[in-house]
Amino acid sequence: MIINLIKNIPLWTCYRDLGDGTCKGDKPSFFLCNTVRFIPRWRNIFYLPGSILLFTCLCACVTNVDNTILQTLTISTASGEGINFNVEVAKDERSRRRGLMYRRSMPLDQGMLLDFNRPRKVSIWMKNTHIPLDLIFIDAKGVIIEIVSNTEPLSTKLIQSDALIRAVLEINANQALEHNINVGDQIMFDIFIT
Repeated sequence: MIINLIKNIPLWTCYRDLGDGTCKGDKPSFFLCNTVRFIPRWRNIFYLPGSILLFTCLCACVTNVDNTILQTLTISTASGEGINFNVEVAKDERSRRRGLMYRRSMPLDQGMLLDFNRPRKVSIWMKNTHIPLDLIFIDAKGVIIEIVSNTEPLSTKLIQSDALIRAVLEINANQALEHNINVGDQIMFDIFIT
């Protein structure tokens, strides 16, 4: 597709000698004329770098999505059941702020773990988040402190923790209820002190 786009950009204008002392501007066609002069069409020279830049940006976006590293997080419930989620880990401020914003869907067995690196009170909102979520607030030992179920997509209402939180697990709405995940259950993941 991009090759066809580049091939059809006239970077040069070809003038053919028609034999009677006149010339006709045309796309380059080497087999139709004996005398060919190429004159650059400067305004079109800028299409090529622009096309290359656009193609590079599109490739970078696709690569970023495909290279997302998922790690397995296990929730050990009171009944002894272990529930696994494949999670993206947001460790820095920028990735925590973005969270799951702008995504339209997420597989049921996936989620995002917002790692705040140290225990603190946190506030979260659903601005630009199109997926309803369950928010699971977790302390430094990996114990679930609070669960906020079925959050409202696109809401700017702040959801705050009352206790000191090390991380927040974001999963699809109603997954906590469906898997019988409750306050006091243990999260098994390498950032938590057990």
